[in-house]
Amino acid sequence: MHNLYLEEVLEHSRYPQNSQALQSFTHSVEFKNRSCGDEVLIQLLVKKNRIEALAIVVEGCSLARAGGSVLSGLIKDKSFPCRISQFEIASVLGLGGVRRADCLLLSLNALKKLYAQTIPSFEQMDDK
Repeated sequence: MHNLYLEEVLEHSRYPQNSQALQSFTHSVEFKNRSCGDEVLIQLLVKKNRIEALAIVVEGCSLARAGGSVLSGLIKDKSFPCRISQFEIASVLGLGGVRRADCLLLSLNALKKLYAQTIPSFEQMDDK
């Protein structure tokens, strides 16, 4: 395991961004990784089609927590909905590929679920 990878993942895992539940939000979704039991709660406060505040609360492994933290930084203050790819998350953490992608992408998959529930016409987010 590369030291840079380990440092970035551990930093985001120990000190995740935007990980405190919101008192007020406009959109919410819960999602569970069936293979390992990791869970995520995403809450968004959207005003004028912008994500003004968010919480991504992950109960799970270091990769899942790091993925949620990175995703929160990528979407905060962006338009709603915004497109984020798995490669953007991996790039922030210095990962070319990861064996446990389902853990790393738990929060991204939850966000896709939220978009699908909220915006039926929203096409699948690109992973390019």
